[in-house]
Amino acid sequence: MLSIFLLPQIKSTNMKQMINIVIADDHLVWRKGIIPLLEDMKGFRVIGEAADGAALLDLCIRLQPQIVITDIKMPGMDGYTAIQQVRQLPMAPAIIAMSALEEEADIYDSMVKGAKGYLGKHALKHEIQETIERVLFSDHYVYPFRNKHFCKVIATHTFPNLPVRNNMFTTRELQVMEKIAEQKTSKEIAEDLFISPKTVIFHRDKLMKKTGSTSAMGILLFGIRNRLIKGF
Repeated sequence: MLSIFLLPQIKSTNMKQMINIVIADDHLVWRKGIIPLLEDMKGFRVIGEAADGAALLDLCIRLQPQIVITDIKMPGMDGYTAIQQVRQLPMAPAIIAMSALEEEADIYDSMVKGAKGYLGKHALKHEIQETIERVLFSDHYVYPFRNKHFCKVIATHTFPNLPVRNNMFTTRELQVMEKIAEQKTSKEIAEDLFISPKTVIFHRDKLMKKTGSTSAMGILLFGIRNRLIKGF
């Protein structure tokens, strides 16, 4: 039996700006603690909660939230599997993985599976809010003061990439890769490099094919592992 909990709809005079969130965690106390925290943030509302990955997937199919915040270790279908399956939905939400422990493998695996953000369960309200806002409008986001540690963590893991050959990437592709590492959007990259957003997307697609990645995070991981990005 799926552990699904639908929350009552909240009437609002400004519904167009409301961001719908679904949360998943097998600990009831944590779910009941984060719901009022999220709904105290302007423009956010929690429309459903799940206690396992299967229930989370079902909620995402039926409710089509913009944001999912999920624990990664749950009974039955775990968070990793749920993240991977939710990301394959036609109207896939942005996913933020959360865990009580910031284990290196957890951060790496959740991002590779498709999460766009990662937070520890001890995260403060403003950290959670900024992470939600950033994953909505950019590719991936880790709260700034954790970025340096995060990049060092993923750089120590073996990433399934292709061997780097001389002249494997063009100068422009390497420039785009560095901008991705700076967590810039396609629009921001276009402005920095004086090219069109469509050209940025073209180069990102080429980077994904050359690195065997399926997302911008995959490009970042490849670049860090192969020392292609300055500063890492």
